[in-house]
Amino acid sequence: MGLGKLFERKSVKVTNLEFNSDVTMSPELERVIEETLNWEHKPHLLTSGRSAYLLLDELGLGSVGYNGISSSCLKIKGLGNVKEKRGKLVIEAPGKGDYISGSKGHFRGHVVHTGTDAEGNIIPIFDRARIKGGMKVSYARNEYEITKGAIEQGVPMSIPVAWGSFDNNYKGEQLGFVVLGSRDDRDRRMNLILELCENLNSLPEEHQKQVPGMLKNLRREQGRSLRKFHKAGYARHAGHDGNFSYDEKSNEMIILDTDSSIALSSIDLNAVFMTRTLDVMSSLRGIHGAICRGFVHTDLNVDDMRNQYFSFLEGYFCNIGNKGGKLRTITNRLWDEANNEYAKKGIMEMNIMRESISNSKGNYSKLIKEVAKLEESQFRDYIHLRMSFTVFAIDAIFNVMQSELKREGISPPYRRKELQHHLSLYVDKFMGMRQEYMNSNPHLRFDENPFEIGLLAKLNIKN
Repeated sequence: MGLGKLFERKSVKVTNLEFNSDVTMSPELERVIEETLNWEHKPHLLTSGRSAYLLLDELGLGSVGYNGISSSCLKIKGLGNVKEKRGKLVIEAPGKGDYISGSKGHFRGHVVHTGTDAEGNIIPIFDRARIKGGMKVSYARNEYEITKGAIEQGVPMSIPVAWGSFDNNYKGEQLGFVVLGSRDDRDRRMNLILELCENLNSLPEEHQKQVPGMLKNLRREQGRSLRKFHKAGYARHAGHDGNFSYDEKSNEMIILDTDSSIALSSIDLNAVFMTRTLDVMSSLRGIHGAICRGFVHTDLNVDDMRNQYFSFLEGYFCNIGNKGGKLRTITNRLWDEANNEYAKKGIMEMNIMRESISNSKGNYSKLIKEVAKLEESQFRDYIHLRMSFTVFAIDAIFNVMQSELKREGISPPYRRKELQHHLSLYVDKFMGMRQEYMNSNPHLRFDENPFEIGLLAKLNIKN
């Protein structure tokens, strides 16, 4: 949103600012960046999350350059948050609370993600708390360094411009920021592109004919970018569509938001196989969500939706040899998982949240109340949908991942026939964590549903 008179100078100040010496920019631009970080200069846009943008062309400041890449749009992550105050939207300094929390509990408090232990076993972990409008300085520096290390090895990334710290903290953790150069001054995140495709019939006829081929290309490039990220020695990338942005100039999918990513050299070799597997699964789950939403509202035909799985797998496993048949088999298995009534029900209920966000029209108090309602009812089915697909996709891609990584000398922590046993242990841990959360939050109403029985039956596991 445009800030206009909503911008207010706050007390937050920069205590450390480190520019990338390899990035070319004017001294005037360095000054504007520093003023913006100190809340002395109004950015062009500030999201309701934690990112602001400087459009350099409009400021007459040219662009930043790095390794033959240029950018005329800077993203400043961790600068602040937009909130409603006395009927108006104002900017709040970072670290004033958790990200979107309601009076009845934390919106993300019972979302369980998938990780690995040191031995490479799959384990469930609760989502980390999100700081409203900000990020820990350790995460800011991590995103800067991983972005810099990956782009130097040819991975499609944003330009690492700067990182630093503020003089405030949240729960004892110092807050920071990272400044990145976007590869395009227009937002081409995959989720926004898909929203256009879902309304295919509203596009001109000549554009409608281009959409199926465009989707194949985007998903293939998404797979290729993730593969490059892994080959460069990094992993743990949240694969939802909002974390990939298309660069039209290079025909590449840019990897975004690596603040919680890791260097594979920092973990035990036993965990590398499953860590990379989980990254592939995460992207497949993002595609899965887009496909399931397509059953509710889309003008795409069945083949166009289903081929998104295959194109991504084709892009990631591009050097695997004559494995097209195996990838098509995996695609069909994933499609069967999407094309069922339970999956559709979960996504339809999740669409209630999307409508709530749309209907709030900037009224964030109203949005928080809507989210609190979802926390008690519909949102639980979406959590179970994610978990079901997580287990299913890991099982589906295990063999082809094994073939791919064996050539790199990376073996799975256990054999294929042991996988289902480990997945059943993972499900048990997830159910235990879910029950523990329910016991500590008695105001939440979780109805019984067929998730556990259906999942265990799918894995052919006996209770």
